[in-house]
Amino acid sequence: MPFDEARMRAASAAFDLYGKGAHPAALNFPDCKATNASLSLPVPAALSRLYEWHESLKTGYHKAMSNLYFRTIRTAVIGAAAFLAIIFIPAWTLDYWQGWLFVATLSISSAFVTIYMALFDQQLFESRLRAGPTAETTPVQKIITTVGLPVFVAAIIIMVLDHRFRWSPPVPAYLSILGDAFSVLGILIYFLVIRENRYAASTIKVAEHQAVVSTGPYAIVRHPMYAGAILVCVAAPLALGSWWGLLFTPLFFAWFAWRLLNEEEFLRTNLQGYEEYTRKVRYRLAPHIW
Repeated sequence: MPFDEARMRAASAAFDLYGKGAHPAALNFPDCKATNASLSLPVPAALSRLYEWHESLKTGYHKAMSNLYFRTIRTAVIGAAAFLAIIFIPAWTLDYWQGWLFVATLSISSAFVTIYMALFDQQLFESRLRAGPTAETTPVQKIITTVGLPVFVAAIIIMVLDHRFRWSPPVPAYLSILGDAFSVLGILIYFLVIRENRYAASTIKVAEHQAVVSTGPYAIVRHPMYAGAILVCVAAPLALGSWWGLLFTPLFFAWFAWRLLNEEEFLRTNLQGYEEYTRKVRYRLAPHIW
């Protein structure tokens, strides 16, 4: 029997009501015919049966959350190690304050968003962990994500090499700090998106009972999460002290445009009301631009 937090809460509420003397006909334990049948038993036996089921649900919930937290910690550790390697191996020095500040800026701001999801929306939290080509459900998106990862990694490496070998003039410190500030703004936009849209998974799909979200940042542009991600990508060269890195900006825009145009085609077909939403909110990434 599949487990979710909503069922556990419903069971807990029904168990409490039954214990307080509520009539059995007024109660319904979701997805459990055996437990519903136990309501016809004498009160002590029924309470014992209901208590056992309720406790099994609690045990399942705690196991599921423990596994989710373990996966999150594992992903965070691996991701942080990879991020540090991508920056500091090409730099070949730890004396690189721009690199440290960029890593700290993204890590801390992303950690706050992760903690928020862990506390207030475990379902979205888990869906955000399922990412990458293997998690995508359509062949086109598998290709898009497969292409995207090496491009973004290569871009970061070239930015760091530019700073190391001085291929371009030094970026003033205040501009590097400004780049970090824009990166935080990009993460803030991401936070506003996941707070508004609990279906904002890492993959392109439509969940059961999903409805179009047209409030918050979605009232301004149709793809605010991508807008925030582009802001981080464009700010990265300045943050890392690389003028050459700005040459990747058109490539970043092209990749996100490729992904979101395919996503819109998918949503028009599979998400009821999305076509109407596109007529209401005209711009995809930036008001009055595109």
